[in-house]
Amino acid sequence: MDQYFTIRFLKGIGLSIAASVFSGSAVFAGDTKKQIEFFLGTCFGSLDDVSRVQSLAALLKWKNAPADFANLGKPVNSIKYETWLVQKEGEFYAVAVNQAPWNDRQIANVCSVAIQSSGNAVIAELTRVIKLKKVHEEDEPLQTTSYYEYESMAVDRAMVSVVALKDGSAPVSLGVTGIRNNQ
Repeated sequence: MDQYFTIRFLKGIGLSIAASVFSGSAVFAGDTKKQIEFFLGTCFGSLDDVSRVQSLAALLKWKNAPADFANLGKPVNSIKYETWLVQKEGEFYAVAVNQAPWNDRQIANVCSVAIQSSGNAVIAELTRVIKLKKVHEEDEPLQTTSYYEYESMAVDRAMVSVVALKDGSAPVSLGVTGIRNNQ
């Protein structure tokens, strides 16, 4: 199996459940279009360097997540990892960035956002705004993780992951990963 299927972008549902606790309600469903715009605006500019999200967080004074919250989603092989809790226009988000080695010669830059929308609504909105090609799906007891590739001029390989609860309810964790040659 390709290495990228075995690397977790984040422990998605753990991050999403924590975002539900942050928002004060596990059943809250937000504005999917607004949430996807936040995800795209926050993460897609960081495909080649996650420090851009770190700079955005500093400029906008995002709240750093508590250490235990951040540890919940921290990938095992991360070089850089940081997590924030964000409230914007009545929506609640958990945002995380990660940088990790990939195949000895490359670096993976990962940005993830946990949102309060249903999996079906998220996929419908994502595929409306980005041309995605589904490449793999992992079916687990409580969740499904879908992996998509898309074209990007910024990196050698670009992927989106969607971690959704099987019952289709909120929350959902979205991740974007950019793989670039290590220079």
